[in-house]
Amino acid sequence: MINNEACDIAAQFIEADDFAEPIHRNLFASFITARNEARAITITLVKALLGGDANVEMMPGCTVGEYIARIAASATIIINAPDFAKAI
Repeated sequence: MINNEACDIAAQFIEADDFAEPIHRNLFASFITARNEARAITITLVKALLGGDANVEMMPGCTVGEYIARIAASATIIINAPDFAKAI
């Protein structure tokens, strides 16, 4: 699960339009919507936002499942959320 608190902290500094990549804009906007609706931000939600099939190639050489694994591996912890958000 993605830490909802880290999302709340990041949202104090950035909004979806601050992301350069459209996919990241859409994911962040969906995370904020889910958080506002008191839903958990989970890997299942991310997979659904990306089409629901982890085996589909998202870009050359990278499936949806691999992409999710990459962004999960590089996720920030709460204490680093403000600095990470400011970098965006």
